Amino acid sequence: MTLGWGGGLPLLSSLIGPTRAKRALFANERIGGQDALHMGLCDKFSPAGGAVETAKRFAQTIAECPPMGLRMTKRAIDQEHRANWAASYEADQFYLARLIAESSSQSG
Repeated sequence: MTLGWGGGLPLLSSLIGPTRAKRALFANERIGGQDALHMGLCDKFSPAGGAVETAKRFAQTIAECPPMGLRMTKRAIDQEHRANWAASYEADQFYLARLIAESSSQSG
């Protein structure tokens, strides 16, 4: 898995936890569909050719929910995520800058 920098590392860690993220990245492990579902990288898994039908069922479920409740729930979750994401992204950029500086000093 190649995430690069720019926010991918804290996002992966928040989705699957730091231990699993380290294992996957350090060992360059490939993550299959069932493992991705189990880890929380995805929330639905469909058999081959079934993605559209699965998405339609999911959309129908959401369409049946009260719109105001959906909006408020989405806002609350997004607000919490943005607050945590800002700090994680800042740390990610700090470590990227250190890595670049260290690489530059070793190559020169």
